[in-house]
Amino acid sequence: MRFRRKTINRKRRKFCHWQGKRVLAQSSLERMKLARDLFAQAMECFGSESPIMSLVERPSKRRRPAPPTPDAAERPSPAGADQAAAAAASALEAAVSRVRETVKGLAQISVIDGAGKECRPADAVEVRLVCPDVICGIVALGRQGYPEPIRVVSFSPAEPDLQAWNYSTHWAHRRLSTVGTRALNFFVARARYAGLQPLMRSGAREDGSQVDGACMRAGEAALEDLLLWLATYSDLFSKPCQVTGCVLAADLSSQVMLPPLLRPYKLSNAKLREAAADPSKREAYHLHVASYSAIRSPLGRGHVDTNPSNPAPSPPQRGCR
Repeated sequence: MRFRRKTINRKRRKFCHWQGKRVLAQSSLERMKLARDLFAQAMECFGSESPIMSLVERPSKRRRPAPPTPDAAERPSPAGADQAAAAAASALEAAVSRVRETVKGLAQISVIDGAGKECRPADAVEVRLVCPDVICGIVALGRQGYPEPIRVVSFSPAEPDLQAWNYSTHWAHRRLSTVGTRALNFFVARARYAGLQPLMRSGAREDGSQVDGACMRAGEAALEDLLLWLATYSDLFSKPCQVTGCVLAADLSSQVMLPPLLRPYKLSNAKLREAAADPSKREAYHLHVASYSAIRSPLGRGHVDTNPSNPAPSPPQRGCR
């Protein structure tokens, strides 16, 4: 009985508390309505044309200004986009054809679509260079059909899953992919610097067509240099090191016997073409005996040496490990 009485009292207190909140809310709402009516009656005394009325009027909802629509002359037309895509495809085909003529008999070059099959240059997403039984170099393109190399990776031709966004299961090709990334960055930076510097000097910063054309030519030049450099690895497992005279040496990080993985890439297009066509004009270095300037620019981080004829210091004479 006592427990039941406590329960009833607790329910009564809760009900009274809720009822009090309800009455308080109703009273505050009524006071707000009364204040609003009194304020409206006071404002009617000033008249509708009074400047005070303009101050107390509710401001209109702010709207975000619509972006300016470009003129018809500035809008990219489908015909212009098709012409740009056709020009990019022709530039890609020209770069691949020049390299193919240079390395005829030493390597095979093909353009590959997203399904991994050979296609026409307009549908290409990667360029593949294959030296039989030695190396399969894959260059990924930034846009479909555009000569814009953004990634390079090395594989063994016998590996099953060959694609630009995969990695090899062999230590030699993994380390070679790392060297290829450095070479890709160097070729792209050199081509862009050589292509855009004249436009910047002439003040053609606002002309988008000239800048796009210069970027396309820079990508074409970088892709051609990268493919020529990859073609110099057709004798990867037979060319001895220029310093040690050995074909195999222990890698310092993995302690695996690896061939000379560094082929000089800070060369002009003519010298890269000669090295790709003639194996006797190639140089090979193990990574642990290569000169510092062969891997990085000696003039500081971010500097691009546009004069590849600058002689590099001779590497130290070390023995095999």
